[in-house]
Amino acid sequence: MTYQDIANLALIIIGSIGSAGAFILWLSDRLAKIWTERLLENERQKHKIELAKITTDFERENQKVLADIKHQQEQSISFLKSDIDIFKDKHLKGFNDKLVCYRELINLIADTLGTIDSHMVNGQALTQEYISNANKQRLRIYGFTAMIAPQNVMDAQDKLIDFLLEIIEGSKPYEWAIVRNKALNLINEIRKDIAIDTNPIAYNGNR
Repeated sequence: MTYQDIANLALIIIGSIGSAGAFILWLSDRLAKIWTERLLENERQKHKIELAKITTDFERENQKVLADIKHQQEQSISFLKSDIDIFKDKHLKGFNDKLVCYRELINLIADTLGTIDSHMVNGQALTQEYISNANKQRLRIYGFTAMIAPQNVMDAQDKLIDFLLEIIEGSKPYEWAIVRNKALNLINEIRKDIAIDTNPIAYNGNR
């Protein structure tokens, strides 16, 4: 049966039932459209509810993820602050201790040199009391520097202090140029240790 045969048959049936048949066909078409609209509306409502649920779940999960990230950031910041505090207590305190110790060492050397100069000019020998006190100070400062100073600083300190002791004991003559060079060497090693400047300083005067 061809398409034309089917169309002719449909026309014959419609013609046989007359206007009632046309009404029935119209009514059927109308009802079909109404049911189709209702089905589509139901699907739309269903999708709308599902979409609202998905959106709510997503927002809830998103808020949870954001809360976890915020908590991790707060923990990281807390750990970082703790590390900074530890660094400050450990390194900055150690640095300040070095400065204090090195100042004491320089003061001891300056006082010893000043006293030696004064006695040499006046032709007076250093008193045993002064020698004893200077030796106590030397041992005290040596203990402090040994705890915080690197070996290169200790070596430069030993060379200078040993030479001063030999001058005080009278086994070596007092030669300012030698003392100055040993003192500058010690100062340069200290400058390296506390990272003020790695370039050595030199005496460029005329005396």
